[in-house]
Amino acid sequence: MLKTFFAILLCTVAVNRCAAGDTTSLKVYFKFNAYTLTAETKLQLNDVLPEDSSITLTNIKIFGHCDQIGSDAYNRQLSIKRANETKSYLVSKGIPANIITVVEGKGKSELVTDKMDETSRQENRRVLIQIEYNAKIVEETVIIKSNKTKKDTADTGAKKKNTLLDKIKDTTTKVGDKITLQNIHFMGGRHVLLTQSYETLAELLNTMQSIPGLVIEIQGHICCTDFADDATDMDLGTNDLSVQRAKVVFLYLLRNGIDESRMSYKGLGHKFPLTQERDDQEKAMNRRVEIKIIAK
Repeated sequence: MLKTFFAILLCTVAVNRCAAGDTTSLKVYFKFNAYTLTAETKLQLNDVLPEDSSITLTNIKIFGHCDQIGSDAYNRQLSIKRANETKSYLVSKGIPANIITVVEGKGKSELVTDKMDETSRQENRRVLIQIEYNAKIVEETVIIKSNKTKKDTADTGAKKKNTLLDKIKDTTTKVGDKITLQNIHFMGGRHVLLTQSYETLAELLNTMQSIPGLVIEIQGHICCTDFADDATDMDLGTNDLSVQRAKVVFLYLLRNGIDESRMSYKGLGHKFPLTQERDDQEKAMNRRVEIKIIAK
């Protein structure tokens, strides 16, 4: 006679752990002989603030630079003013002053280029911000105990986890369907992936390798803008952030052996939000990467 297990509550346990520290950087540029921040520069600096509540900034270093016009002493002082102005603005936006550990003026000692035309010298008139951060990964473990028999439990245990591969192989998934890639996260305003994204990317790669006939379109979406089109990618200065984020996923697959003919990418900006963005969770739902099934 089969024995019955005790019936107890369904219990969900959330486990938080911090990923190893990651680093990124940001450059902002200044007008000739100036150290004040422009409105455009301030918008770029706003993106140092994490848009994801799971990200904790741990250390910031700020380095001011000048072009090659002027004396060493003058340029050193100007570069320090640029670095200090940048620090003051970041602190005014809520960055803790104690995590800004370096504020240094490099003068003209580390030129990007020694060309003397205005466009080239503009590259030297910069502040480099090096950012270290931790990204908290939330893992959810679901423990289920019920009054099922041992036989029922064995049958349930034999079922596989509903992975991306399972979803696409399922006969209910058709050409034209879209699937959101879970846990794909980027630095605010940038197309730089956070560490926890790579598990999902590896799962997508495995799916593409396991289904040779699978063809997909990678679609990027953004949140938190009043416009239906796109947002500025602060790394490139171009108004195509959702495109660049989709391209990152495309390039990951390409570099890992997936043929270019099996995939494409596009950015859809803020045209198709899933929520009203009333809180961080709803914003994160809109800030996503999806795949559209073209063939399977």
